[in-house]
Amino acid sequence: MLIDTHAHLSTPHYDKDRQEVLARGFEKGLAGYVEIGAVFGFAGNEKARELAESDARVAFTVGLHPHDARLMNDAEWARLEELALRHPKAVGIGETGLDYFYDHSPPEMQRAALVRHIDLARRAKKPLVIHDRDAHEDVFGILEAEGAFDGPGEFHCFSGDWAFARRVIDKGWMIALGGIVTFPKADELHYIARRAPLESLLIETDSPYLTPVPHRGKRNEPWMVRLVAERIAELRFMDVEALIAATGDNARRFFGLDAALGLGRAGG
Repeated sequence: MLIDTHAHLSTPHYDKDRQEVLARGFEKGLAGYVEIGAVFGFAGNEKARELAESDARVAFTVGLHPHDARLMNDAEWARLEELALRHPKAVGIGETGLDYFYDHSPPEMQRAALVRHIDLARRAKKPLVIHDRDAHEDVFGILEAEGAFDGPGEFHCFSGDWAFARRVIDKGWMIALGGIVTFPKADELHYIARRAPLESLLIETDSPYLTPVPHRGKRNEPWMVRLVAERIAELRFMDVEALIAATGDNARRFFGLDAALGLGRAGG
């Protein structure tokens, strides 16, 4: 079952053809995908909710992106919590974490926001979706100190080395690989794709960003997660349909998608 575990179709990049992009994905074999609410401030969560409510094959997460941590306020956070705790299609918390590459929000605000997300994930009993850019040790340290590894979580668009991947996997967490794994010079990710236990892998697009080969330079779309699967299968010397089945099962289990999307009822 082909599932894109991370996409941003509620962003303005798709305002002119969002429904066509969705339809194209399902026509090309996509069984479902997870819309990430944490984008463009708190408003992104409502847009993600609306998109998930518009199609049975779409679930969503709620959160405040590290770039927007400076926007944290109690009133809007309360609404986000309500979605996380009560909406049947809200399947995860995030993306949250730390981004030291860009300077959109001060690091101390990012760290405080991450702690709030960890607490919400614990109370909502939902997995964390972690954004980690140039901040591996600080992210890992906060997750460990706050007891986040006692619950489920994933490092989205994994960008660490094999040693860091092993530390994440040893905590029982998932690593998600996207379009970068198709890039010819992504040697470390190629190594991780070969070595990581299959049960620890998720696949994603991060649409509209990080478009896989051979479509680099164009807008990414959820159906292109198949290109990610094909490259990982090639690196692991395994059948691509087996890889898709395994990562699909991982996504269903990790996000509880059978309940949120009715996949079990559909016989998938």
